[in-house]
Amino acid sequence: KFNFIGETENIANGITEIFSRLGFELASDGICVEVEKTEEKKLLVMYTGDRFKISYGSPVMFFRGLSYILEANGEALEVEESPGFESNGIMLDVNQGNAAPTTKSLKSILISMALMGLNRFYIYMEDAFELPDEPYFGYMRSRYSQEELREIDDFAYMFGIEVIPCIQTLGHLASVLRWSKYSDIKENENVLLVGEEKTYAFIEKMIEGFNDCNDKNKTIEFGEKIFKDD
Repeated sequence: KFNFIGETENIANGITEIFSRLGFELASDGICVEVEKTEEKKLLVMYTGDRFKISYGSPVMFFRGLSYILEANGEALEVEESPGFESNGIMLDVNQGNAAPTTKSLKSILISMALMGLNRFYIYMEDAFELPDEPYFGYMRSRYSQEELREIDDFAYMFGIEVIPCIQTLGHLASVLRWSKYSDIKENENVLLVGEEKTYAFIEKMIEGFNDCNDKNKTIEFGEKIFKDD
């Protein structure tokens, strides 16, 4: 059992989620953990005699610090870390074998990432996502709906993790281009037709589809035009 005091407003939901999955409890009579948010890009975890203290610079640093306390199992410890990178994370390919991980599986991965202090989650997708007004895109394949992608993005945001979709905008699109609907933007069985206006309109539609999956407060700005003639 643990009792968190101090600056917990931005991390409270993440703590609750982790505890519900790992079997820990929040209780007023639990081990006291004092939380302090600082402007320094540093993590400090210590035992002060009657309580633990986590001093952190970003949400994901806090959850890394929390992992040390959970692992300590009530024993004293002292940790001080300064991240060597502004961002660090993993890329997961969800497009192979027509068996994309469920949102439940992705959430488990995100929790593990948070406890390790990783703040970037790259999801590699070719046609493993729903594209509005394009029923043949990802047809008969494992794909995520916009609602599912929004759910994953919001879940990661609780821990300070940024979700970045990685998509194909030239090749590796055989599963899409096999349908006659896309014959006018097809160079060959794998590659989009460069120089064709409809190709760039199609790519912009893919990118805007992901923009619609973001919370209004986290909207990505693409600029006036994504592609140039050169």
